[in-house]
Amino acid sequence: LLHALFKQIFEDGFFHGDPHPGNLIILGPIDAPVIGFIDLGLVGRLSPELRDRTVDLMVAAARQDGRGIADALYSIGTPTKRIDRARYEAEVTVLAEKYLGKPLKEIQLSALIRDIVTGAMKYGLEIPPEFLMLGRTLMTVEGVGKSLYPDLDVYSEAMPFFTRLLKARYSPERLGADALRAMSKLSDTATGLPAKIDDLLADLQSGNLTIRTTDASIVGASELLGRRVFSGFTVSALVIGGSLLIHGSSAPTPGYVMLASAGVWIVGHIVRVALAARRIARIAREG
Repeated sequence: LLHALFKQIFEDGFFHGDPHPGNLIILGPIDAPVIGFIDLGLVGRLSPELRDRTVDLMVAAARQDGRGIADALYSIGTPTKRIDRARYEAEVTVLAEKYLGKPLKEIQLSALIRDIVTGAMKYGLEIPPEFLMLGRTLMTVEGVGKSLYPDLDVYSEAMPFFTRLLKARYSPERLGADALRAMSKLSDTATGLPAKIDDLLADLQSGNLTIRTTDASIVGASELLGRRVFSGFTVSALVIGGSLLIHGSSAPTPGYVMLASAGVWIVGHIVRVALAARRIARIAREG
């Protein structure tokens, strides 16, 4: 039953949401039984990304890594407000410690998930309903398993499964597919960039470009926004000019130099914006 649910949850991303004894039947001969799931009125779905983050959470718990649990849970949830990460991590770590000091077979996986999720929500971290359903499913199947076999060690059964999933995640095939997907997105963005710049320039020429700011410090906000607009035009000019030189010239070296300059400019702009934002926040607090 555990192996069937682990496969449903972490490989298929589609699992039975209510595997209580009334929804389970045993089929086949005694020496080769097959578990059947019935009543599919409640099912759960996990995206590939959410599956990866959940595996990270389980592995961190097995390593007794409280901070790793907090990080994995933070990546699963969505902040609804500014979260004090230090206090949040301390809260989750304290909640997890009452489980992490025990042997794996004594850890109640469902109770661990319930308590750390409660702590995370206390600090404004919104947990996806799919993950909450996963916790409910594990709670049900853990109760069924331990009623049949009190010495059931859920983590020992799960760890080989998680190890295999981690190996698959970092396999050359998976890494290659992820890199190809990222390159495709980058190519789409670069292709649509000239049209977006044309629209921006047309709006600027016609006077339809409107800039709004709600920053507490108008002077600082205007400076920050001006830097962003200027940097955007500069980087766009470097990218477009470099691309034209590379594809339309027999001596593409200047084009590569322009693209490299655009990259350096972006890095410098990010640093300047971060420093300016900190200065504006300090002025707003003092004022």
